[in-house]
Amino acid sequence: MVKIPEQLKNMIIDWCKQDNIDCKEIPQKEDSVMIWNLGIGKPEMSVYIQHKLHDRIYFQHRIAFTDEQQKMINETWQKSKKNSMILNLQRNSVTFDVFQTFLGGTGKITGILEYLIDSNPSFEKHDFIKKLLRIQQIQTITFNILNTSLGTEMNILKQQQNAKDSKNPLTG
Repeated sequence: MVKIPEQLKNMIIDWCKQDNIDCKEIPQKEDSVMIWNLGIGKPEMSVYIQHKLHDRIYFQHRIAFTDEQQKMINETWQKSKKNSMILNLQRNSVTFDVFQTFLGGTGKITGILEYLIDSNPSFEKHDFIKKLLRIQQIQTITFNILNTSLGTEMNILKQQQNAKDSKNPLTG
């Protein structure tokens, strides 16, 4: 049974209500590439259908880096550290069969988009819950990789700064 996009949107909203999952419709601009977009869960992720590809449903989450993280990744880190983090994230996307896009431009990374696509014409509640839980788990793993990469490096930088600021001759 093939569902039209509006029916599918209403079904997803109903499924979220049934399972007590936060769900809100995100208003679309007139020139938007999306037919509809729902913000689901906490942290919020998007579930949407596009005009051009209305036979596919997208499950997407976005991770935006703080200004401090952007500065560290794009300016402070050696290229090898940045490449290592990117490699670990890309390995994660291949392992879990998720699409990944790095946000930013001109060699700067400001965040990450990760998304799954489903083109099952008989999309049912169990498909929705399965994809939702899967993208949430992938998001958790991505956060863990980022926390390990960024957190460790931020800690090292703070320790180096503290050592420079210390008046102890043994640390400087």
